[in-house]
Amino acid sequence: MMRPVQRPILPALLPALLPLLALTALSACATSPTTLYDWGDYQRVSLNEARGRLTGSEHAEALRVIVTNAEKTGRVPPGLYAEYGFALMELGNRAAAQELFLKERARWPESAIFMDRLIAVAADGMVAPAPPTAATPPDAMVAPVAPVAPVAPVAPVAPVAPRPPLAPAAAPASGKG
Repeated sequence: MMRPVQRPILPALLPALLPLLALTALSACATSPTTLYDWGDYQRVSLNEARGRLTGSEHAEALRVIVTNAEKTGRVPPGLYAEYGFALMELGNRAAAQELFLKERARWPESAIFMDRLIAVAADGMVAPAPPTAATPPDAMVAPVAPVAPVAPVAPVAPVAPRPPLAPAAAPASGKG
C-alpha cells in the first residue's frame, strides 16, 4: 500500500495569504500617529527665533500660520495663543494680542491668572506688580525665617568587634548503618 505524499502547507497557502500580507503592510504605512496637539512647524520656528534668525514680524507670521492650521484641526496646543499674542504685543498690535490672550484663557482656564495679567499689560502697556491674594499675603514671601538651633555634635561610635567565622557545614550523614 502506498502512502500519500505529504506536501508542505505554507506553499499551498501562500497565494491566499499574499494579498492579506500586502494589505496589512500598506495599511501600516497609511496610518500616521495622531498627537494630542497640532504643533505644526513650531519647533523649527521657536529654534530660529531663539537663535535670532527671525525678525519679530517673521516670528509672528510663522506663529500665525501654526495657530491657523491648529485651529483647523481643533488641536491648538497650550500656550500657543499666548505666545502668538505676546509676539504681536511686541510689534505694537495690542488689540490682537488681547484677543489671543482671551482665547488662551478660555481654552486653558488654568492660565487665567497669567493671561489676566497679560491682558492688563496689553491694555495699558505697563507691567504692574501682581495684586496680592488672600492665599498669599504680601508679606508671606518676605517673612523672616526663624534661626535654626545649632546641632549638638554626635559622640563617636565604638568599633564593633568582628564576628567569628562560620563553622563549615557538616557533611550529611549517610543512611547506612
